[in-house]
Amino acid sequence: MPMPKPLDVAVKHLLELKVLEVKKGKYVYSTEFEKSATELKAHPPGFFDGARLAKEVDANCAPVLLAYAQYFKNQRDIKTLATGYVLLIKHLKRLDIKTELTMPVIYAVFYFNDHELLVDEQ
Repeated sequence: MPMPKPLDVAVKHLLELKVLEVKKGKYVYSTEFEKSATELKAHPPGFFDGARLAKEVDANCAPVLLAYAQYFKNQRDIKTLATGYVLLIKHLKRLDIKTELTMPVIYAVFYFNDHELLVDEQ
């Protein structure tokens, strides 16, 4: 069973947050989001920040896991969801963007890690 496509509103929100951009008719992670990933790799969270982020991941990713449980096939998928969430938080902080992260937005960040979506499919 294929993973469901993210909601239109979530994709639009990720475009506004500079997480996604359109290249060659496809939604892909943006250059800004990739910069955030590079920065996170170079400066991983310390012990206290990591503990705070783990609590946030637990609180905000658990509903996504429950809602889409049948699509998460293995531990790698769960780790990818958590990593995407942490990267999203760090990205928003780096760009000083304040926004509420909804379950569909968190799921969409995960979805675009391993899936492509053409603009005209949305």
